[in-house]
Amino acid sequence: MALCIFCEHVLDKNTKPEHVMHGALGGRMETRRVLCSDCNNNFGGGIDKVLTEQFEVIRNQFQMKSGSGKTAPMMRKVQAGSQRINIHGDGRLEVVARPFNITKHPDSRFELQIMTSSLEEIRRHIPNIAAALGISEEEVSRLIAGANAKMVEYRPPTVQLGMTLGGPEALRSVAKACLVLWALKVGNDEVRGVPYGSIRNYILNGDPSFTRTRTNLDTRTFAEAERVRQQYGPLFNLVYVRSDEAGRVIGHFTIYNLLGHQVVLAESGGSPCQAVGLVANPRNTCDWSDKAAELFDLPFEWLSQPSYNTTEATARLVEVQKTYFDIFKPKEIGRLSDSVFSKFGLDQNDVIPEAIREEALAQLFDRAARYIVGIPYEEAVPEDVLRNALKAKPDDQE
Repeated sequence: MALCIFCEHVLDKNTKPEHVMHGALGGRMETRRVLCSDCNNNFGGGIDKVLTEQFEVIRNQFQMKSGSGKTAPMMRKVQAGSQRINIHGDGRLEVVARPFNITKHPDSRFELQIMTSSLEEIRRHIPNIAAALGISEEEVSRLIAGANAKMVEYRPPTVQLGMTLGGPEALRSVAKACLVLWALKVGNDEVRGVPYGSIRNYILNGDPSFTRTRTNLDTRTFAEAERVRQQYGPLFNLVYVRSDEAGRVIGHFTIYNLLGHQVVLAESGGSPCQAVGLVANPRNTCDWSDKAAELFDLPFEWLSQPSYNTTEATARLVEVQKTYFDIFKPKEIGRLSDSVFSKFGLDQNDVIPEAIREEALAQLFDRAARYIVGIPYEEAVPEDVLRNALKAKPDDQE
């Protein structure tokens, strides 16, 4: 029976599956052949968590689910101009504010202001409003139904979201991913041997001297990066490990095509002239291959000469942001088009009747222009639409 590469535990069918490429980064490939359940749990809540949390901003921005399908993490209470907003993992924006305000006057009159992200959401707050006013929920619904309501849509100001990449714990997680993939290639017995003693100790316990001498951040792009990008998307993830004739083993991990990480797994004594690679598209987690070393060539000479400079790092970050706008700006314009055309009973692919063409296009251009330059769009909510939104739906019933 195979043993865990870090301890003496026997691996069997009950061993917890280990994601070779981190599940939080969209990894789907799993194995029970390398790590025991205890080591898996310790790494998952420790060094793996440190590494994956460094990329939460990217995951949120691109709405990238985990390998298990979990929604991207939310960015909470982000400062946007004078407001704070939550940016949900599915792209929804939520203003962090009280959902309603009540201003009472001495003559028993009151003013009620409700702010929600949708009309349907108003129903959730009716019990609390009724309790605050000391009246029935039915009376609150009647008051709201007869009130003036408007939809205000606006693009929030640019927000600043910081990212801190690298660090000893994150690099230990990178090293672990590379070592797990290499073990699947050469076997646990080899990786449990003397040539890999330093890397195993580094992953388990950390070692400042190992961090300095055998790990590096790498901002270079490799020769076949464009071909990888075309096949696995502009934000591809790649784990690649290779050895030379002397059995020196080097691992490389590119995350979101943003930053490369290099680690020397063995200075000598590993299986010579071997290569293994895992590539994945984090925006489509079903799109991955563990045959990357057969599909793409990262020469050992390139792997062994990492380089980091701020100019390259900035250029790669700018490219990621360009990718974001290339993907999401057309989607946002499409959403605005759907919103406008639906008022006329049209789908985007319908031919606009000449009688309404000028009016429909004028509304579309107005909405798009306001979105682009950041001017709010306001629209009164018809009374019948508001009344219908206040009606309890079947899903509301327990």
